[in-house]
Amino acid sequence: MTSITGTPSKHPLLGLNIEENDLADANRLPLRIKYTTDIIRRAEENKTKLLEAAHIKAELLRDCKDGVLAQNGEALYNEWRAIKAKWFLPRFFAKRTFIKKLKQFNSLIIEQEVDALLSNLLNYQLLHKEITTIQDAVRTVFAVNLDGENLPSDDALKRYTSSLDNWLKHIDRARDWYQWCAYKKELENEGLGVIAHYIEQVEISAEQLKDAFFKRIFRNIASEKIASSPILRTFEGAIFDETISRYQQLTEEFQLLSQKELYARLASNIPHVTESIDNSSPIGFLNRNIANGGRGISLRDLFDNITTLLPRLCPCMLMSPMSVAQFLALSQSKFDLVIFDEASQMPTSEAVGAIARGKSVIVVGDPKQMPPTSFFSSTSVGEDEAT
Repeated sequence: MTSITGTPSKHPLLGLNIEENDLADANRLPLRIKYTTDIIRRAEENKTKLLEAAHIKAELLRDCKDGVLAQNGEALYNEWRAIKAKWFLPRFFAKRTFIKKLKQFNSLIIEQEVDALLSNLLNYQLLHKEITTIQDAVRTVFAVNLDGENLPSDDALKRYTSSLDNWLKHIDRARDWYQWCAYKKELENEGLGVIAHYIEQVEISAEQLKDAFFKRIFRNIASEKIASSPILRTFEGAIFDETISRYQQLTEEFQLLSQKELYARLASNIPHVTESIDNSSPIGFLNRNIANGGRGISLRDLFDNITTLLPRLCPCMLMSPMSVAQFLALSQSKFDLVIFDEASQMPTSEAVGAIARGKSVIVVGDPKQMPPTSFFSSTSVGEDEAT
C-alpha cells in the first residue's frame, strides 16, 4: 500500500472503483467496463434522439395527468391494436371500455387521439428507459448523479469514454489499484472521504498529509475551545496588540523614570563641599588627598579613613576578588549584595574574601562550562632555589 497511497493521483486506474468481488473472476471487471463503454457510446450516438424525451413528456403532461407516465405503454399499445382487430360489435364495446380507462388521465380524450397518445407514451418510456440506463451507469462508475431526463454533456461523455478505454488498457493493474480502493473505503467509513478525494487530486507525501490532517484537527479543537469561552470568543487581536504596545511604552517610561529617581536619590546622598569644610572630616580628608594627588597614602588607607563616606559616594563598586581583598578591610560595613559573574571561571578560594564582605550573594555562571585550570600558569622560582 505504501507505493500506491503516495501517488494515486497518477495511477492509470484513477476514478475506477474496484471491489474484492471484481478480483474473484478475471473477466468480471473487463466485462463491466466494456458494458459501461457500450452504454456511453450509445448515449453519444443517440443523444439527439434521447433529448426528445423531455419534449414528449411535456406534450403528454399538457393533456394528461402525470399518472399516465406510470402506465405500461407497451401493454396499452398492444391492447389497443388487438381491440382494433376485432369484429365490429366487440370492437365497439372494447373501444368504449378502453377509452373510459384513459379518461382517468385525460377526461377529454376521443378515439381519434388514442393512437397519438399511446405512441407518445410508448416512445417516451423507451427513451426514458435508455436514459435511466445511462444515468445508472454514470452514477455507478463515475459517481455522478443525474435526475429527470438529464444526460451528461458532450464533453463529459467524451471524458467518460476516454477513461473507460484507459481503464481497459491498464486492467492488468487492477489488483494494485484495489489496495487504494479498500483504503479509500475505510477512510470514507470513518467520515474522512474528503481526505481520500484530496489524495486523488494532488500528489502529496504521507508525512505532509499527516501533518496537514493533525493541523486541521488541532485547529478545529482550538476553534471549539475558543467558541466555548466567553473571554476567548470576544478576544480581538488588534485591541490586544494595542494593549501590548501601550504596556511596552509605559514600561520604557517607567524604566526611564526609575533611572532618574535612582540618580536623584544617589545624588542626594553626596555631601556638599564648601570652603569652610573641616579637614578632619571624611569629606575633608578625601578632598585634601584629591588636591595633592593622593601622595603618601594607599587606596587601602584611603578607604579605611572614609568608611562612612565611601558607600554614599560609590554605592555600587565593580572590582575583582583580588582587588576586594586588597583594598577593602573586613572591618568595614558590609555591602548589601555581592554579585559574581562568570563564576565558573573563578576558584572558590578567591571568592571567599568577597563573599565575607557582603550580606547576600548572587552567583551567576554556566554549570556546564569547564572550571578554571592552573595548567598554563607559571610559578616564580628564586635563583637560589633553582640551583
